[in-house]
Amino acid sequence: MNHVVLVHPPITKPGEPPAGIARLKGALQNHNIECTLLDANLDGIRFLLNQKVESDSAWTKQAAKSVDRHIGEIRSGSAFKTINHYNRIVRDLNRTLLAAGKPFHYDLSLGDCRYRKLSPAKSGDLLSCAENPRLSPFYNYYVQELVPQIERLSPDLIGLSINFLSQAFGSFALIGVLKKYFPKTEIVIGGGLVTTWKANSNWKN
Repeated sequence: MNHVVLVHPPITKPGEPPAGIARLKGALQNHNIECTLLDANLDGIRFLLNQKVESDSAWTKQAAKSVDRHIGEIRSGSAFKTINHYNRIVRDLNRTLLAAGKPFHYDLSLGDCRYRKLSPAKSGDLLSCAENPRLSPFYNYYVQELVPQIERLSPDLIGLSINFLSQAFGSFALIGVLKKYFPKTEIVIGGGLVTTWKANSNWKN
């Protein structure tokens, strides 16, 4: 094995980058295996925030127009000058994500991802997400941005680090995309949520 790609899938809080895959990268490099980390959570959120939003709500329209300014303030630190200012920015970004997920029947925010039709606690529902990745609000991001990134890297293995239920739908939709575009590449999942699943007495692979 020459190259591994490890992916942090959506959605988790983008201000809390995962330590687990960083440690995995260090372990792989100690065994002379090249490893690249991809933050599909941060990039996927950014992709959705930049999509055209259809809404009759004046608040939602204004929130969508303010995305670039809000992100600029977060990056510069000016978003944190007062708690009220910061809260307004977060509410606007969440409002925009909610509108982006609505056509797909998803309720999205900076820290959560819920699908009104399915449950992340049911394996059959998660497999359905993998079989129908086009139904995910992240599908266009996966195909337009993430797949080309991975293609350029030509990995021998792709790993997904799934730590929270809020990542379950996005992760399994991504698995469906990866199986289509990289049918010969091994896909491995791990992380806190997978560890919890395996600890369940009813676990079946």
